Amino acid sequence: MRWSLVTRAGGQHRRFDAAAFDQLPPEGRQALDALVFAEARGGFQYLYERQPLYDPDQVEDDHGAADPVLARMRGLLRQGPLIALARQITGLPHIAHGDGQLTRYRRGHFLTLHDDAAEGKHRLAAYVLGMTRDWNADAGGQLQFLAADGRVEHSLVPAFNTLTLFRVPQPHLVTAVAPFVEHARLSVTGWLRGPG
Repeated sequence: MRWSLVTRAGGQHRRFDAAAFDQLPPEGRQALDALVFAEARGGFQYLYERQPLYDPDQVEDDHGAADPVLARMRGLLRQGPLIALARQITGLPHIAHGDGQLTRYRRGHFLTLHDDAAEGKHRLAAYVLGMTRDWNADAGGQLQFLAADGRVEHSLVPAFNTLTLFRVPQPHLVTAVAPFVEHARLSVTGWLRGPG
């Protein structure tokens, strides 16, 4: 499976081959970091690695298509018992399907404040399935939910086999992973969406 490094540049989603990015000389990485951080100072920004699972609105290279585990995860997001369970847990009977991605946050990766609302996407709820073992709070990568006044109301340290569900829109972010961290924050993330 090949991971994509994703970020925003000029207000647009950008995707790079993560393995190729790791091979860049330091000055090349510093140049991209400067662009990413400049955009983060001005508003919404992210930097992390992803592998798409299922998104009916997006065409993207599918480097994990042959992987049977990923194929099964894709099927679960489209229909069936998982969607029925999501309707029951959330109390949202109009959930039609889910979309999702595997995410990998390594040192320096982050996701700034946003609320997951996206015009035309019909997002009703968001989910984060934690797949990170042996993580502690000072490593960063925490999912934080904010109050209307900007205070942190809840901060969740990455953990293994945990499910976080929340309605959209809701202000939240992922704190930067500390520069001394040697392993990654792993999760499956996505949205439960209504018809449309």
